Amino acid sequence: MSFLGAKIIVFEGVDGSGKSTQIKLLSKYLNKLSIKHHCTREPGGSPMAEKIRKLFLSMKDLDIYSQLLLCSAARNEHLIYLEKLQEDEQFEFIIFDRFIDSTLAYQVYPYDLSTNLFASINKELMLNVEIDCEFILDIDPQVSRERRFKPKDHFDENIDLLNKVRESYIEIQKKKKNRILLDSDNHPKNTHYKIIKHIERKFPDILKKKHAENK
Repeated sequence: MSFLGAKIIVFEGVDGSGKSTQIKLLSKYLNKLSIKHHCTREPGGSPMAEKIRKLFLSMKDLDIYSQLLLCSAARNEHLIYLEKLQEDEQFEFIIFDRFIDSTLAYQVYPYDLSTNLFASINKELMLNVEIDCEFILDIDPQVSRERRFKPKDHFDENIDLLNKVRESYIEIQKKKKNRILLDSDNHPKNTHYKIIKHIERKFPDILKKKHAENK
C-alpha cells in the first residue's frame, strides 16, 4: 500500500522537459478509463504548501540549507493535505509533478549537501508514502530553455545549475528502483506512448480491469 491505497506516479526533470504535457496526457488517458486520480505538484499542492512555494521561488539568494528546509516544510504540509484528501476520495493514482527527487537534484547533489541529512528529514515526513513509478524526462537544459523563450524563475536562469541538475537526475535513476529515464527531446506523443506502455506493465490489475469494463 503506497499511500492509503493510492499508487504514486511521479514526473521529474528540469523545467521545459515536458512534465506538464505528459501529466495532462496521462490524466486524459486515465479519465477515458474512468480511473479516479489526482494530479498535484511540489513544492506546493496544498493551500499552505502553495504559500511556502511562493516564498521559496521569490527569494533568489536564499541559503541552500534554507531551500532544503522550505522544500521539506512544503512537502510536510502537502502530504498532510493529501492524506486527508485520500481518505475522502480514495484515488487509485496520485500523480506528482516533482517530488522528493527534485529536492535531491536541485538542493542536495549540486551543492554536495549531506544525503544523510536529506534522508533523515524525509524519513520523518514520508512514513506511509512510497513511489511506485517515476519518469525522469531527460533533455538538454539549453534546449528546454529555448522551448520557453525566457527563464521561468531564478533557478531556470542558472544554466550551470541546470546542467548539474540534469546530471543529478541521471545519477538518481542509476541508484533508485522504479525510476525510468526517458529522452524528452522528441514528439510528446512518442514519450506518452512509452509512459502508457510502462504503466500498463506496472499496474496490470488496475489497467486490465478498467479496459475490460470499458469494452
